[in-house]
Amino acid sequence: MTIQADLSATFRVTTPAFIGGGDPGAKDGAELRLASFKGALRFWWRATMAGEVGNNVDELHRREAELFGASAGGPGGGGQSAVRMFLEVSDKPKPVEVGDVLKDGRTTVGSGARYLGYGVMTAFGKDSGKLTRACLPAPFEFTVQMRLKPTIRSRRAELERAIKVMGLFGGLGSKSRKGYGSLTLMSLKRKGDGEVWTAPTTTDEFLEAITTLKLSPLRGAQPEWTAFSDQARVMLVPARKGDSAMALLNRLGEDLVMYRSWGNEGRVLEKEKAERNFREDHDLIYEVKGVAIKHPKRVAFGLPHNYFIKDRKKPGRRKTVFVGALKYERRASPLFFHIHEVENQTPIGVVLLMPARFLPERELIVIGKGRDAKSAPLSANVLEPVDAFLTRLKEGPKPKQGRPYREPYAGVKEVRFV
Repeated sequence: MTIQADLSATFRVTTPAFIGGGDPGAKDGAELRLASFKGALRFWWRATMAGEVGNNVDELHRREAELFGASAGGPGGGGQSAVRMFLEVSDKPKPVEVGDVLKDGRTTVGSGARYLGYGVMTAFGKDSGKLTRACLPAPFEFTVQMRLKPTIRSRRAELERAIKVMGLFGGLGSKSRKGYGSLTLMSLKRKGDGEVWTAPTTTDEFLEAITTLKLSPLRGAQPEWTAFSDQARVMLVPARKGDSAMALLNRLGEDLVMYRSWGNEGRVLEKEKAERNFREDHDLIYEVKGVAIKHPKRVAFGLPHNYFIKDRKKPGRRKTVFVGALKYERRASPLFFHIHEVENQTPIGVVLLMPARFLPERELIVIGKGRDAKSAPLSANVLEPVDAFLTRLKEGPKPKQGRPYREPYAGVKEVRFV
């Protein structure tokens, strides 16, 4: 289809994408849909806007509705989108079906990649890697043509910035925060100017690309929504020579498991000795019948989550302890994994911490259920463990955490938005 587009963006999907089609529960129910792209683009547009609107949620909604449209009675008022989009997929990939095993080449994806895909595939055991939700295999490319109404063409740069940010940090579908459905913006063309963007191929070029974004992060305050601020951090992690995009994602996932997991019988990743960095969390869960005066540190990685521990009253059995928020069912992790890949180039792992208000003011963390449930106020430094994980990627495990189970990453580079 040929149209007179104001902007034309070509993306490469670098890791398997769990995007629901018209029937997401179907065995082959994965499909690239324009609605999924629009939703992701709106998210990344909002992420760039906290500094622009001064952390004002009402102004954010007003400007979002003006640009992307909104339902009647919703935040920002109703109205159609001022950006018309058209999706082009030259070579549609065949879905990997429910029940199939997700593979990297000829081998089942590693335990770290399975851990990051928990919920859409079986992470461990005899069915490791077996999908519980269909996905689109990577790599493949698609193009979105965009036509802007004259009334908002003055905001074209704002839209372009969101497209670029999405193509450096974002993804599509379920588990996109965990690196699945990662997008690399290969090319951006502007009417009258031709190509104005090509994908970086090295960490140095990636750093330069971030600079050219000219982000205006929120300074001196915590964003009210997930957005860039002077508290955000990015780690760029080069792959080892010969590693695929999924091999790099697997390695990052293994690091996250090693850092935060207590392990089973002292082991994680089915064979490695657990570091047990969060002993206080483990001991706290056993003491939940007492008066909880604090919450587990690992709530920083998102809520809710369950602790699976031995039942001291019934040796040989395990029980589940629920940890969540008093009023809110879910709080997504502020940590984003992304795999940047250009054909015939070494992939780059992108790990982004984008802090925001973790929970509403005076919201409590709940530990346990029923009569045994206790609550604790959110600590002021709740995100400290996530910050420490990023530092670990750059510096390797601290000596007190024991002997590293492998060599640290080489050539990691950090970006801060100050």
